[in-house]
Amino acid sequence: GVVPDALIPVELAPKWAPWPMRVSRHENGVVWIDLTVPKDQPAGVYRGQVVARAASATLATLPLELEVLPARLPPRPVATMLYYGRTELARRVGELPTSERQLWTLLHRHRLAPVHAVLSPADVRAQLPALDGSLYTSAAGYDGPAAGVGDGIVVLGRYGALGDATPAAVQKVGAIADELAAHDLLDPARADVVLYAEDEDCRSPRGAAWRSALARAPSANARRVRVAWTCSEDPAAQPVDV
Repeated sequence: GVVPDALIPVELAPKWAPWPMRVSRHENGVVWIDLTVPKDQPAGVYRGQVVARAASATLATLPLELEVLPARLPPRPVATMLYYGRTELARRVGELPTSERQLWTLLHRHRLAPVHAVLSPADVRAQLPALDGSLYTSAAGYDGPAAGVGDGIVVLGRYGALGDATPAAVQKVGAIADELAAHDLLDPARADVVLYAEDEDCRSPRGAAWRSALARAPSANARRVRVAWTCSEDPAAQPVDV
């Protein structure tokens, strides 16, 4: 059935959740509001009101209080990445790539990074504005923390999508790595680049196989890609880098 979603941007409101919001009798409507505090805002307590209106009628007046502390968060205080489904995003919010770029911007403003998954050089180019930081600039309409800073995470073959470390798969990784290197994204200071060899299978041979295959890869850039997987056992005993 219909699931309330407070994260649909009003600029991309779909027909089934239009904006201005329409709430029928005995139904609820949910709104997510971002409040941006400028970097130079003086410390102190600020008070105001949130007024809910239907046409010209005032439905409610809600008090709002905000305390600004004499401190400033660094642009990227935590390295936290989130997974999202592109199919679900398109179905619930709007057509790609518009809704996807809006989501990247929303996450960036909250100091989070999406999992940028790639399976080809074309995928790298499609996500390049978020990876090199050009999406998060005033020229692109961005206003928030970490301006011009890229998301810093590239995942090759998310959840083991690349399969076994066959010569053809290794060649594909080489082409992706060459594309990343062309944009300086293999530099650890710019991004963490990992190949997601396997998901939650500690006995899989893929971790060791991919690590060995990349160490011997014809592409020097492919040899710079670290191998990762998820496993619930002791991390120090895993045959992968991450």
